[in-house]
Amino acid sequence: MNHAKDIKAKTVEDLLADESFLDFCGQTNQLKNIFWKKWIDESEENKKLAEQAMSLLKVIRIEEKPMGFSEIEMELNRLLSKLQQ
Repeated sequence: MNHAKDIKAKTVEDLLADESFLDFCGQTNQLKNIFWKKWIDESEENKKLAEQAMSLLKVIRIEEKPMGFSEIEMELNRLLSKLQQ
């Protein structure tokens, strides 16, 4: 993606399915942030779509917590046990 006009999102779902938009929301890539900010500024419709998608993302985003080795081992054993049934 080299230009904001290359972004073809027409719906909130389009934005939420776009890996670079998710990166933008997570502030993980400064270069992508420039493209998305430019796209958002291009029109009121883009701004509304982005705001709706970011609001929805905040509601549905699950906070990931790192698991310790013992937790992973316990879950793996539980899964293996279910597969053997």
